[in-house]
Amino acid sequence: MEYDAKLEERKQSFKKVKTDIVRKVEGYAQLLRKNFRESAISRHRIKAITLTTSRPAILNSADSCLSKICAAETESQVHSALGDLKVIVAHGDTSFRDHVAVQVLPSLVSLLGKGSARVQSEAACIFCLLTASESETVFAPLMDPENVRLFVALVNTSSFQVPLMHSLANVTASSTKYRDMLIEEGIVDKLISLFSKKHLEAEVHDAGIFLICNMFAVGPITSTSKVKGLIPYAIEALWVTREVALADALWMLKYITESDALANNLETVNADTVIRILIHAQNKNPLIANPAIEVLGNLSAGADYNGELLTTCGAIDVVKEIMEESEEPLKKREAAWILSNLVACGPLVISEFLAVKVHLTILKYLNEESMVVVKEMAWVVCNCLVKGSDTQVQTLLDDGVVLSYLRLLYLNDFNMKFLILDTLSKLLSNLKESTIKSSLLRQMNETKLPDKLEEIMNESNETNSELAKSILKELANWCCADYEMGEF
Repeated sequence: MEYDAKLEERKQSFKKVKTDIVRKVEGYAQLLRKNFRESAISRHRIKAITLTTSRPAILNSADSCLSKICAAETESQVHSALGDLKVIVAHGDTSFRDHVAVQVLPSLVSLLGKGSARVQSEAACIFCLLTASESETVFAPLMDPENVRLFVALVNTSSFQVPLMHSLANVTASSTKYRDMLIEEGIVDKLISLFSKKHLEAEVHDAGIFLICNMFAVGPITSTSKVKGLIPYAIEALWVTREVALADALWMLKYITESDALANNLETVNADTVIRILIHAQNKNPLIANPAIEVLGNLSAGADYNGELLTTCGAIDVVKEIMEESEEPLKKREAAWILSNLVACGPLVISEFLAVKVHLTILKYLNEESMVVVKEMAWVVCNCLVKGSDTQVQTLLDDGVVLSYLRLLYLNDFNMKFLILDTLSKLLSNLKESTIKSSLLRQMNETKLPDKLEEIMNESNETNSELAKSILKELANWCCADYEMGEF
């Protein structure tokens, strides 16, 4: 595969989900506290809300609560029975909740549609608890188009819109079909109307961001034109200070930037936005930093002007700091991935890369034990050598980066061999200055590269064998008549 095609494939592969997160919430009125269980490697993030008070011994039967609701003659009796049921459901485990859901969800949906404000609020809280399930049995009645239309119509109902949006986000987290039904029934317009309010309560704003995040997270959206109006609110949310809402906004932006169709609508990603993302990428809380780094990766994998904008805003310094301070190989790898995408933009970005001495940090990590890290650092060097000017290549030669890079050819790794051989092939074709050619030849001699190339020529892999042969021929042209196979 040609270098340019390989580079494009590599950029796009960054956008393919590595730490996707879909979050669910269990909501429960004003008497509850929030306890966020976050996992950067879990498919589902669960926001769990549990009681601060002990479990009442008196209430031990959901069936009796349901009977009370059905037999109630007054609004107060319905409200009281719902309160009892809420306590029971809040204390139940998943299997218990699934059992209760099958019995009570139809009644809850009915109460959401025609109950009083306080009854609707209680019903919405229980609804939120039950929809944190993974059971298809629980979701079945919610997939009814009439119910979907009802829920969308109620999104802007102030008395219980927070638990309702949490509930819709929960169901969306488990079903792209449900997400698509919400979109078809007009959830986007409802959310835009919600975010357009001048004095939107923080809790309502955050619930809306959470719902939108799961809408993008659960899977690709085919009708991107219907949801692009939500993108500016993801950008705006980067300025909130509440950590969970900020994390949801960053994850949302991560999913948006993974989709080429959606990323084309990112007109609002300007220098201010990029600087904000860079600030979040340096946050000590991984809940914030991890998605911010992934957003940077996605942006860097886009058009060259993205790379130039990121560089102008100081991305190289920030990524260098992340790489040096992190003890996690995976975070180092992601930082190197971003750098490799940036330097692939050409000499302008490479100039900044060399100016802040990132190549010396790369040099250190080329000798890492972790191959996960080494491979990504090798790609940074590859892109610098192929896309850089002769003068920039000379700097990498002088500072020992090329020498360490060439030594990686001795690792028993097919992909690493191919990368270095492909780099050398392009480099030998590109170099014009004789002094730089001489420096490269000396370092190739120092690593006994001609001998290694002859060895690779005799290996079974045809791709690497042909590359090694073409490099030796090019070297022969350089050294003219004095060159013999394996010697300079």
